[in-house]
Amino acid sequence: MNLFKSIFRDNLADFKKTYPEFDTPYYDEVINKMLNCGTTAGGYAEYDCMHCGGDHHIVYFSCKSRLCLKCAKRRSAEIAENIAKQLIQGVTYRQVVLTMPCQLRDPFYEHPNQRKLYSAYMRASYDCLVEVFQIMFKKKNIKIAVIPVIHTHSRNGDYNPHNHVILGEGALDIDNEQWIKLKRMDLSVLRKVWQKHLLALVEIFFPDKLRLVAYLKEEHPDGFYTHPGENKGDKVPEKSNQLLKYLSAYLASPPIGLSRLDGYANNRVYYFYNSHQTGNRDLEVIKPVLFMKRMLQHLMPKGFQKMRYLGLQATSTFKKYLPMITKLLGDLIDKVINATRKLFYAEMFQKTVNRNPFVCRKCGKGMELSHLSHPDRGGTFFDAFAVNQ
Repeated sequence: MNLFKSIFRDNLADFKKTYPEFDTPYYDEVINKMLNCGTTAGGYAEYDCMHCGGDHHIVYFSCKSRLCLKCAKRRSAEIAENIAKQLIQGVTYRQVVLTMPCQLRDPFYEHPNQRKLYSAYMRASYDCLVEVFQIMFKKKNIKIAVIPVIHTHSRNGDYNPHNHVILGEGALDIDNEQWIKLKRMDLSVLRKVWQKHLLALVEIFFPDKLRLVAYLKEEHPDGFYTHPGENKGDKVPEKSNQLLKYLSAYLASPPIGLSRLDGYANNRVYYFYNSHQTGNRDLEVIKPVLFMKRMLQHLMPKGFQKMRYLGLQATSTFKKYLPMITKLLGDLIDKVINATRKLFYAEMFQKTVNRNPFVCRKCGKGMELSHLSHPDRGGTFFDAFAVNQ
């Protein structure tokens, strides 16, 4: 993490000159929070052993910056937990990937209202899958379970928007009160329907790109690339521990992990990524300002939720059709999965250093909070010795 911070500290001025679009209060706040993470400037809590006085431990607050790779693991665990809580018991899920042609990436990146554009892009994935199910099952009045998660980064950090969709393998037939099980998705239908919905979105948001739309239809007569999620590795695990690991890895990962950073020297940043093209672990060597752009360009608009619950996954829809779903899928479906829990600081510390940070290393008894410091509100001391006496 120190290496990552050094890249930003050393090159921030040059970066803003090279890419002035990032010289805004929003990006300044995100960068400063990341740089202060793990330091006293970012806030911290001190714990002391009040029994023997032989141990002391400092817990630095999470900066909650979307740029911070150190906090990404906790953030990934929280996102995975939120998704896992919403999966309907009794329904199996798969991961479907919906992509876009490279010609659309620059227009998406340069659009002035990415909040509205990204929301519509995620909604298009839901509308696409509803139509695919309607075609395959030859039924119109159906409900499906969809959780789209937008990703904007490719494996090497370039801008490449695509949707990862957690999709329930079946549909609720409202008219006949039946649950129709999905056995196999027709890939040719999926590709063409996704092309139809994505290009319809492009026509709305980019009315000056109609010639590009016509070109893409001609260039891709079989539709755009999609992955129907039918390989064994694309099936969403049902057990909570495997489920959290799966969701964290595929849906909540940052543009780059700290373990992939290999070096920073001679005005170059070195990092590895698993290449789709070569199938190998390739080394990327780029200038620091470009590396910083690759990290910052994936930050969503402030407050934007990159994960949505649609169809049967939406709380209001789920409650409306709960009696019908329960009748069809059995008693186990009367609630959503709630078997997961947050990965607390102590657990994460224990996994990393094989030690409970709140147990005194000298006497083995629990330590108490003695000092709390907030970056905005100042410090507060706790007379824990007096409390114990």
